[in-house]
Amino acid sequence: MLIDSHAHLDFYTTHPAERDEILRRAWSAEVKTILAIGIGENPSQMHQALDLATTVAGDHLPAVFATAGIHPEQAHNATPEALAELSRLAAHPRCIAVGEIGLDYYHLENPDIPVQQQAFLAQMKIATELRKPIIIHCRTSELATPQAKQRYGPADAWADTLALITEHFQPSGLPGIMHCFSGNVEDARRSLDLGFYLSFAGNLTYPKAQGIREAAAFAPADRILVETDAPFLAPIPYRGQRNEPAYVAHTARALAELRGISPQELADLTTGNLARNSNDMASDNSFDVVSKVEIQEVKNAIDQASKEVGARFDLKDSKSKIELEGTETIQLASQDEYKLDAVKEILSQKLVKRGISLKNLEYEKIEPASNSSVRQKIKLKQGIASENAKKIVATIKDSKLKAQASIQGDTVRVVSKDRDILQQIMAKLRAGDYGIELQFTNFRSN
Repeated sequence: MLIDSHAHLDFYTTHPAERDEILRRAWSAEVKTILAIGIGENPSQMHQALDLATTVAGDHLPAVFATAGIHPEQAHNATPEALAELSRLAAHPRCIAVGEIGLDYYHLENPDIPVQQQAFLAQMKIATELRKPIIIHCRTSELATPQAKQRYGPADAWADTLALITEHFQPSGLPGIMHCFSGNVEDARRSLDLGFYLSFAGNLTYPKAQGIREAAAFAPADRILVETDAPFLAPIPYRGQRNEPAYVAHTARALAELRGISPQELADLTTGNLARNSNDMASDNSFDVVSKVEIQEVKNAIDQASKEVGARFDLKDSKSKIELEGTETIQLASQDEYKLDAVKEILSQKLVKRGISLKNLEYEKIEPASNSSVRQKIKLKQGIASENAKKIVATIKDSKLKAQASIQGDTVRVVSKDRDILQQIMAKLRAGDYGIELQFTNFRSN
C-alpha cells in the first residue's frame, strides 16, 4: 500500500467524472491514501481539498486527507479574513496539516519578500496553535529568469525558510514535511535537524537530479515520504505529461532501488512515516455521523420563498416576512395564523428542494406580534444533541457488530477494522428514527 503525500486533487476538473477516474486508477496502482493539498488557485479555494476529504468514499477509491494553506505566490492575499478561514479549515480532524506554505523567490510576479515572509509567519503561528504539522514549499531564484534574479538579488529562499522555521516553528516540537525535496545532502541534514520529513517527487527520477538522489539515499528510513505533486512533475516514464497519484509508484520504485530495499518495504516505510507525522490519520476504518443544516442553502430557500410570497395574490399585502436570525433561527411573521401557515408551507417546500430535511426544523409556538400580526420562530437543529447521540451509540452497541462508537462533541464517530461492518451500521442508522436527518461523512479507510 502506498500513500501519495502531496497531490492537488482539486485541479482535476476537465470533465465531471475526471477526478473519480483518477482516484480509481490510483487505487488500482495500490495507492490507498492521498493527501490532498488545499491551496487552490487562491485562498478563496482553500476549502476544496477538505471538501474532497470529507466526501470521497466508496469501493476501490483511496482514502483522502487534506491540508489547507496559502501558497507564497498568494501571500498578498493572506488577509485577516483568509487567515481566519485557514484556522477554521485546519481545525477539522480530516485536515492533517497546514500547507503548502513557505517562500518562493523564483517567479518575477510573486509578492515581495517581506509580504511572503509575513504570510509564512502567520501560518506557522496558526499551525502551532492547532498543533498541526506544516508542509513547506521553497523555491530559490537559482534557476529563475535574469529579471527575477535581479529582483530578488542575493536573497536565498532556502536560507530564509530554514531560519524562519528555526525561530518560529521548531520550538513547538511539531514535525513538518519538505515538499518535493530538491536539495542536496547538506540541505537534507539541516531539514532533518529541524525535525522535518523529506518528501520525494517525480524529479527524483530525472537524469540530472543526482543531488536529490544522494539526499534520498542519505535520509534516515523513518524520515522519507513519496509524492506526485500531481498534476505537476510527472516521473519518468511520464515526464512532460500530466501527472496523477497512480504515478507515485514509479517514484517509490526509484527510491527503493536507491536505498537497496524492495518496493514493498519502501511502501510500508513511507506509509508508516506519514501516519506518524499526523495523529489524525486513523489506521482503522471509520466515519462520522453528523446532522448539519447548510446555512447557505437555508438562505437560498428563504430568498426563493420570500419572492413567491411577494408574488402570491393572497399574500402580497399580508406584511409577511421570512428572516434568518444568526445561524440557528428563522423568524416568520404574517397578518394572521392562516396566512402564516401559507408562508410556512411555501418555505418548507423551498427548504426541501434545497436539500434541508424538515426533521432538522423545530417549530416554536405562534405568538402575537405588533399591529395585530403573528409570528413564529423555527429553530434549526445543528449537530446531534446528547440524547440522540446516546441513542445512536446504543443502536451500534446493541447490533453486536464489531465496531466502536464514541460521542465527540455534536458528532458520533464509528470505527471498525472491517469496512463491510461500517456499511451495515450505516444501513441500520438510516432505518432508525432519531428525530433528525443523519449524514455520514469523514470516511477513513485503511
